[in-house]
Amino acid sequence: MDGKKSIPFQKDQIIKIFDVLGQPNKERWPGVEDFPEYSNIASMRMNPHSNLKNVFLGNASVTSEPAFQLLAAMLEYDPDKRITADAALRHTYFAEDPVPSLNSFVSPSTKVKSFQYPTRKLQQEENNEKNKGTGSQVRMSRLEVGYGAEYKLKCTI
Repeated sequence: MDGKKSIPFQKDQIIKIFDVLGQPNKERWPGVEDFPEYSNIASMRMNPHSNLKNVFLGNASVTSEPAFQLLAAMLEYDPDKRITADAALRHTYFAEDPVPSLNSFVSPSTKVKSFQYPTRKLQQEENNEKNKGTGSQVRMSRLEVGYGAEYKLKCTI
């Protein structure tokens, strides 16, 4: 752990995970108490019971029991109990109607996009100054990815 932070994880994110999956404990995940940060996690004193079923029923577009079972198996804390990728792909959820769509943003029943992915636009600014005597130019590009996020890219050409 670096000396700058007392907790090496984002507390707000871990709280959100615990709100849904419940706080991990020795009964649900044998050996978790041996992890270096277990004392910090255990001291949070949150609900040890999973709320996944309620969250699933309130948010999922397909709320079948096989869909929930697959989700729960993928989100299992204990890696020894967690479903493998191979077993997940062979899960009964993928054989039930409506068959899952190849495009996860399209509703299987209406064939209409149910989520609008944020737009991206690329802006380029050229700097005509020479780059440290190499004869190359520096081109700055700014990629706006939505939700206020922005990345600046610098390339020498």
